[in-house]
Amino acid sequence: MSKYIPRGNNLIVKSREIAEKTKGGIIIPETAQETMKDPIAIVVEVGIDVKEFKVGDFVIPRIHSVQLIPGEKNLFVLNEEQILCKVVEYSIVNGGV
Repeated sequence: MSKYIPRGNNLIVKSREIAEKTKGGIIIPETAQETMKDPIAIVVEVGIDVKEFKVGDFVIPRIHSVQLIPGEKNLFVLNEEQILCKVVEYSIVNGGV
């Protein structure tokens, strides 16, 4: 993965990857994978002016307003204001990022 440093109050989040197959071997179509996306993402980089979030925080971004980083699967650049909420308790065992 390339290294990206967001400017100002922007941050980079990574969304959770959805499996292409179930544990039983059933292939999940791409259209179904899109609708199954976990809304929770993890912050991987923060700009110098970001005050509310730090690397490693779980967040729920405003999905329709994100900018995908070219060539990087599941990485998005967001303005700090595009984060709807910070998740303060999240179980990784139950499907976390």
